[in-house]
Amino acid sequence: MAEYLSRRMREGMLPVRRDPVAAGYLLVESLAWMAVHRHWSSEGVELAEEPSAETAHQMLLAGLLG
Repeated sequence: MAEYLSRRMREGMLPVRRDPVAAGYLLVESLAWMAVHRHWSSEGVELAEEPSAETAHQMLLAGLLG
């Protein structure tokens, strides 16, 4: 993921971020939490599939592109 992000930054397709490795981990771990780990959240909040996926999509794209 870090190599992909680095390449896209060099190509001008993504804004330059200070640390592509950290950006990659944030992206992957955020998606993993929303896709899998939210089902075992200790907060006890139930998050429905569709709104969770849409929210993750919107938030992560805004972070990558904004």
